[in-house]
Amino acid sequence: MRAVLILYLQNNRIIGIRQGVLCNLSNLELLYLQSNNIQEDTLDVGAFECLPSLRTINLDYNKIQLVPVANDTNPFPPNIQIIYLRNNELKSVGPGSFINLPALAYLYLENNHLTSLLSGTFTDLPSLSHL
Repeated sequence: MRAVLILYLQNNRIIGIRQGVLCNLSNLELLYLQSNNIQEDTLDVGAFECLPSLRTINLDYNKIQLVPVANDTNPFPPNIQIIYLRNNELKSVGPGSFINLPALAYLYLENNHLTSLLSGTFTDLPSLSHL
């Protein structure tokens, strides 16, 4: 399974991604998980950390209310370049939500329930060009 570059899992009933589940897909570059039922309590911190080649993840149209963070770690690998989180239930994002993502250039957050963006949320994203 190491040769898989793109994984389409959209429009299913996936409720979460546990740490280590995708680790045998080390060459995965694009992951499409939009239109599922993923929530932050079933999206493990480090869920995608074993995917060093992952460049794009689409989590649009899920039920995510916050980006899970623990010990300066979030679910995304450091080489991620594009994150889609549109049409979820995000209420706020703050420092740590997107920590240690130096390659992140595109972050899509529209059509959520955002009421606040905390100071410092986007300060450690040197490559961010589209928000």
